[in-house]
Amino acid sequence: MATVNPSMKFIATNSGKINSIPIKDGQLLFVQDTRQIFLDVHSQRQLYAQIMILLNDEVRKAMISPIEGFYYTKQESVFWSYFNNEWHQLTGEDPLVVFADEGLPEEGVDNTIYVKDRDFYRWNDDLQDYLTVGGTELNWEDMGDQSI
Repeated sequence: MATVNPSMKFIATNSGKINSIPIKDGQLLFVQDTRQIFLDVHSQRQLYAQIMILLNDEVRKAMISPIEGFYYTKQESVFWSYFNNEWHQLTGEDPLVVFADEGLPEEGVDNTIYVKDRDFYRWNDDLQDYLTVGGTELNWEDMGDQSI
């Protein structure tokens, strides 16, 4: 199997250490004690405090007065931001986050986070299984401060 460098790095940390972690584009940080999520993009660390989930892109486009913030279109699995009266697509055609309301697929896709209920999973090609990377199933106290 060919070695593939992941397009994103996942880090679990706490609020006291977040400022000591260098900003690196494509880095996703889960802050355990405040339950915040940060994404490093364009050499800046952006806080994703609230994400509004929409059924599809038609609903997004039909919004008359969207508020500044982050949006996820479920059917297309695309993450958007709305700032300064403009839409910005944050994820491409291949989703990085998939909401698996009906259950996890039999086989996942590498470099994709699957959200089921309140838990986060990542497919591991070598193990041919899902690894728990966040949420209620993961015991955060046992994790310490480490990359996922």
